[in-house]
This record gives sequence, C-alpha cells and structure tokens, in this order.
Amino acid sequence: ADESFPFLKGKKVVFSIGRVVKEKGFDTLIKAAAILKESNPELCFVIAGNGPLLENYRQLAEQLSLTDFVYFLGFIQDGTRKGLLARADIAVFASTYEPFGLAAAEALAAGVPTIIAETGGMKGLAEHLKTGFYMKPDSEESLADSIKYILANEIQAKNIALRGKISVTSKFNWEENAISTEGVYEMLTARQESGLSNFKADILRRGLK
Repeated sequence: ADESFPFLKGKKVVFSIGRVVKEKGFDTLIKAAAILKESNPELCFVIAGNGPLLENYRQLAEQLSLTDFVYFLGFIQDGTRKGLLARADIAVFASTYEPFGLAAAEALAAGVPTIIAETGGMKGLAEHLKTGFYMKPDSEESLADSIKYILANEIQAKNIALRGKISVTSKFNWEENAISTEGVYEMLTARQESGLSNFKADILRRGLK
C-alpha cells in the first residue's frame, strides 16, 4: 500500500470506507482528525469511497487545515481495499445509521482494531473492549478518545482485534447461519459506490449455496 500511496510511509493509518453520504459520519471522522492532528502527528487518515458529499468533505478537511493529514481516495478497486485494510492500524465506521455494517464486518474479519458507532446493526458486530471499540454517534470527541485509547494500549488493541476477527468470522459462517432475503437485498444495494463488490459477492456465494 505504501508504494501506491507514498503518504502512508512511516504513518499509523486510520482507514474508513463507504459511500460518502451524511449518514456514514465522515464529517465526524474529519473533525476527530482535527482534534488529533497536533497531539498525534504520526497518524494518517484515509477515506475511500464515492458519493455526493465527497467534495464537501474535501472542503471541510481543507478548512480545518487537514490536507496533509486526511486523504480522500474516491472509489478503489478490491485489491487496493484489501491492501489498505492489511496496512491499516485502525478502522473507523462512524455511521449514524447503518442497518448491517458490511464494511465494518470486513475490517473486523481482517483483524484490524475497529471502532464502530453505537448505532443500528453495527452494535451486533462487536462488543466494546472485547471484540471491538465503540464511539458515540456524531461525537468527534468520543471517536478521538477511542483512537487515542487504541494507540496507548497497542497490545490490548491487537488482542481485541484478534478476538473480533474470530468472532465475526464465526458469526458470518454462512454454511451454519441462514441469511435472510432482506439481508441479501440490503447487501446488494448498500455498497455500490464504495468498492466492496467482490467481498460482497463472495459473502453471497457462500451464503446462498
């Protein structure tokens, strides 16, 4: 990932991906970056995905003097996404509304310390300080605190991430757990612009055998 994106070199990467719309909470992530810029210059925030608010959020980052701290990649291919997840030190999903949380599930399955907003279906993906980390929706202070906690407790965070990986992999073993038709339609429509197509197709193939 560092070869494709030189700005990652030597940085701790905070990664998020999703359709760039209001309910995904990217504005909260950008504001959390602003809180952390002075105290944690070793960080680099990477946001992947397209959507109608992408340019608005670029402007917000510029207004907050974050152009060398928060990077917007737009739509990314599956290989790039997997490489960034492998490179990420922390994954963040700050959604204010999220029926399922497919991208968060993938981050957990990749063994990345993952922060999720306490909202909707995402709360069922992980337990705070057991298999993942929570943040309050719409609270950049809460998100910044969770990021700082992970950075300050690296060994614990890695152990939590490992438990998260085991938990989510077991939870979504589709051979043993039936998947609802409603869930299938949700997964088919929810991530069209965020670069999760192959991961989604793989889940559906395994789930609908």
